[in-house]
Amino acid sequence: MILFQQSRPVIKLLAMTVVIVTSAGGCHSFSGGSDVVADYERMRNQLASGYPSSEVQQASYNESEKTTIPSPTDDPGLSVESLAPANLGKTYRRMIGKGPNKETARESFAKAEKLYREAVNTRSVERRKNFLEAVPHYAEAASRWPDSALQEDGLFKEGECEFFADQYRAAENAYGRLIKHYPNTKHLDIVGTRRFAIAKYWLNHHKESQKSFFVPNFTDSSLPRMGTFSAAMRIFDRIRIDDPTGKLADDATMAAAIAYFEAQDYSRADGLFTDLREAFPSSEHQFEAHLLALKTKAMAYQGPDYDDSPLEESEKLIKSIRRQFRDKLRDPKKQEMVNRAQAEVIAKRENRDWHFAQYHERRKEYRGARHYYREILERNLETEISDEARQRLAALDNQPDRPTQRVTWLANVFEDPDETPNLNSGS
Repeated sequence: MILFQQSRPVIKLLAMTVVIVTSAGGCHSFSGGSDVVADYERMRNQLASGYPSSEVQQASYNESEKTTIPSPTDDPGLSVESLAPANLGKTYRRMIGKGPNKETARESFAKAEKLYREAVNTRSVERRKNFLEAVPHYAEAASRWPDSALQEDGLFKEGECEFFADQYRAAENAYGRLIKHYPNTKHLDIVGTRRFAIAKYWLNHHKESQKSFFVPNFTDSSLPRMGTFSAAMRIFDRIRIDDPTGKLADDATMAAAIAYFEAQDYSRADGLFTDLREAFPSSEHQFEAHLLALKTKAMAYQGPDYDDSPLEESEKLIKSIRRQFRDKLRDPKKQEMVNRAQAEVIAKRENRDWHFAQYHERRKEYRGARHYYREILERNLETEISDEARQRLAALDNQPDRPTQRVTWLANVFEDPDETPNLNSGS
């Protein structure tokens, strides 16, 4: 009996070796431009002033809740389930004495809490060091008691320590593990605030450094390995996905939309502005989202030879703004912004009609030319284009609708009397 007890660790190790070797066998073993941005700088500054701060001093350290922990249970030993590939890591940790143990989890959590409180009360350069010293103890506590309130708190506090130690990449990973295990965690609001602060910091760093995406980061633990801009956008997405009804979901949507707008990625910016308008009708950013969406669509429009849907959507947006935000439009500056956006849309629509009128006139398709000249005049605008359209319409008064066909019998074979050229489809 004594010999069997002494050889038990060896038996476990041999079993683990067999599992690893057979698993390694795989299938064989087991079958916009700077001027545009400047127009809205004031609005963005107002939005930014309301964003959560990443300063440690503003964090809350109140530990009013106590975790109730039941008594420990015995090691269940090896089973068929424990040998499954997905559970090999847990099985290995249990074999080397790092498996679930509630008493050890309690002790590790208590050590971590002590170090955490010391770090909070420290105002010297040792503060960051003390926070980092608590991290492995929180991690140990979380791993030793899976699926428990202690694991939930341990993962959260691990992220908090790394956040306050400026280890933002590690903090984001810890927060991600927390939400993966506990999607409805009681810490969700705080995690959203921390993530927002990290994304904002990374985005600001991207603006200041303009570092290439392809240059990896191996020295600064406060930054992601690669691509600060794309990493910040991923965090904004995670905030919206993990807590779609949270207090920061609309803020994250707005922040990401503005970032894409400034990066001249108008397609993604437009999608996010649309998402904010439709998914967050009571958001405080509604008016700004409408205005910036107008600018986004104006920048997305590529000219008369391309799709005119951005112009149509802009016209609908202007009507919506004038209907929904009458109180805000009492402000002369905001009224001027909408008026200027509307004038820009009208000018682009007028240029588009002139382009098509000239196209038909060059082809001697006078019916089509007259149609577009009339479209310009029906807007009742006193512009240079409208004056020219009036002159051209008078000049074409006696012209036939279509050019004279030299081979009439051949043209009639292919003629569709109701068909007119569709130039709005773009090229």
